[in-house]
Amino acid sequence: VVLTRAGVKLQAPEGKEIAPKSSGVAKDQMFQVRKEEKGRLLIDSRRQQGWIAKEDAIPFNEAIAYFTKALAANPKDSHALTARGLVLSSTNQADKALADFNRAIMLNPNATMAYYHRANLAYGKGQYDTALVDYNAVIEQDPEFDWAYHVRGWIYYRRIDYTKALADYETAIKLVPTEAVFY
Repeated sequence: VVLTRAGVKLQAPEGKEIAPKSSGVAKDQMFQVRKEEKGRLLIDSRRQQGWIAKEDAIPFNEAIAYFTKALAANPKDSHALTARGLVLSSTNQADKALADFNRAIMLNPNATMAYYHRANLAYGKGQYDTALVDYNAVIEQDPEFDWAYHVRGWIYYRRIDYTKALADYETAIKLVPTEAVFY
């Protein structure tokens, strides 16, 4: 599912130890549904887990139409642009996704997730200088964004800057020591 708005708060499951994943305000926009119960969804991503109201999420396969309609009503909705861009990039529509991320950032220079997903597109195309600028923006805005350190570390590794690569990998591991891929 994709979250329909910014600021959705994930409630921690009762009696569950969810570390290193945290509840609280959603940091991601796309989540896996683990359980549906009484109008609520138990969702998780790489970074978070918790319960949300069912109306705070839209199924992935309905998200492009949903956010296109939302943008028709409010063309300055940075969240809708970023969310639609995320879905577009996940369906191999990189050019359209990039346009949405660019517009989201233009409207909201603090659109951390738009920077992150735009960086991922650039990284995937081997445009490491472009990706590095955006990963740096992500880390500046959210110093606990573990995956931004991890991928930025790969850029430094590819550039044979092992000192910076190691520093980023170590930071990612410190933030989430249970994420095996960081090792």
